[in-house]
Amino acid sequence: MIVKDEEELLGNCLSSAKEIVSEIIVVDTGSIDSTPSIAERFGAKVIHHPWQGDFSEARNAGLDHATGEWILILDADEELNPDSIDELKNWKEYNDAEGFFLRIYNHFGEKGKEASINPTIRMFRNSEKHRFSGSIHEQIAESIQQNNPSARFVMTDVIIDHYGYQANIREKKNKTKRNITLLKKELETNPDHPFHLYNIGIEYMQLNDYENALLSFRKSRELVGPKVNYAHLLFKCEAKALGALGRLKEAIAVCDAGVDQYPDYTDLHHYKGTYQITMGDSTGAEKSFRRAIQLQTASKYHTETGIGSFATYYLLALVCESQSKDDQAIDNYLKSFKESNNEKRPLYRIFQLLRSTDRESEIPSLLKKRFKMHTENQKENLLHILLRSHCYQSVCTLLDDWLSEEPLSFHTQEKWRRIKEDCVLMYSDRLEKNKNTDQFLPLTIDTDRWRAHFPENSDLFPPIESLPIILEIERKGRILYKQGFYSAFQQYLKKWKGMHQHVNKDYQSHSVIQLVQTLSFNAEEHLNSVLKKGDYNLIRSAKTTLPFEEGWID
Repeated sequence: MIVKDEEELLGNCLSSAKEIVSEIIVVDTGSIDSTPSIAERFGAKVIHHPWQGDFSEARNAGLDHATGEWILILDADEELNPDSIDELKNWKEYNDAEGFFLRIYNHFGEKGKEASINPTIRMFRNSEKHRFSGSIHEQIAESIQQNNPSARFVMTDVIIDHYGYQANIREKKNKTKRNITLLKKELETNPDHPFHLYNIGIEYMQLNDYENALLSFRKSRELVGPKVNYAHLLFKCEAKALGALGRLKEAIAVCDAGVDQYPDYTDLHHYKGTYQITMGDSTGAEKSFRRAIQLQTASKYHTETGIGSFATYYLLALVCESQSKDDQAIDNYLKSFKESNNEKRPLYRIFQLLRSTDRESEIPSLLKKRFKMHTENQKENLLHILLRSHCYQSVCTLLDDWLSEEPLSFHTQEKWRRIKEDCVLMYSDRLEKNKNTDQFLPLTIDTDRWRAHFPENSDLFPPIESLPIILEIERKGRILYKQGFYSAFQQYLKKWKGMHQHVNKDYQSHSVIQLVQTLSFNAEEHLNSVLKKGDYNLIRSAKTTLPFEEGWID
């Protein structure tokens, strides 16, 4: 590996690989932090090699010192996935290959939720004839094939987790500026180098410079043959650049051209479907998404997490929902949830769909049939999503069952009872007027706890410094509105809006989004009360297209 000022990440990288490798060779290109000493603590041989503006030159300096039979290449912002170690051990015994493609998971957000997956040669035989070429995005395949034209490269399922594309790391390292500088220098010498054109297009995409990205991808695609290992990706990148520019018909045409050459490339079908649904072609989008699901996740191509699985199921469900195929939509949302494990957006859509189409009463039976609700934690998670989806009647039904089913701690009983009380306020009619006080009071509710919501206390806002506080502010506002305290609600809303300019920027957007959701909920209340006897399809369309929550605040 080659490194420079990687003290924050290097330890994790070396820890992930130390048990499987016989030696660690670290080429340090000028660190001024503790990177070299960290490497030495792991038993690495540290080679101090001044940076020459050429990644291949630095890589090859390390190869000159390697003594093992195989070379494994890692970067400091990468980790060998622990579940892949046994498989990697097995491949080193395979003698019918010169190199192996490992699957690089480029994580953009939280691990497992947003990543691109790029098969790359990262393990190859150690030979003095095998050397990297290219000052940036250096390659080893060309050297191996020149030495052995019949060399075999094997695709594996070994995973390397790469975190360098996460925004905070990329910005700190200023990688985009560095890469564009190096690539422009290369293209000055060789303006028709397709691989450099492809890579500079990727960097332009990082800068949202889609026009230059498009030009680079198109020129690269004109210069490469279909068997080049990144040729398939040029079609997807060109389509994405066109999509970002709003040129959707052209994006679909590029996807079609790519499918002609790579009919089994799942991503092209998936992206074609996204452009079709954006254009309102729900029939075409459904066909594209179903084909992507049929092909499943692309294993031999560059892909992204969820394409061919949970992300495609989710979009297919959206298409079905747009066609009023509600049961098919729910089924595909459930498949999306099952495939993704930790992505809860499909649940929000299911609950929203059932509630807004007057089918909320089906939710408790659906949950009992399709979900595990054995532990208190499982129940709490579902309660949270139901509350955020405003399925208050469903929460009351479930809590009635749960409170009677099993012995619970006093704390849990009290918490669930209070949740039920709030839910009653959310879906019941306007509170009855207390004859003695001439105030509207919930006659069966804990009035002391509710009193803080009353108009005279409506200006009592806690500082917005956490997500739970934002949700609590929203909850109080909705109850005020639902129970008919419109004047108090308007005061509350005005106070809430006025606070946004003073809110910590980490929570400002969340607070604004929640305020929008509150107003959207109120709009739905109007639709329910004013248009109840109108055209059902019109009302359904209006309600299902209102902004609603999908768990973003989580």
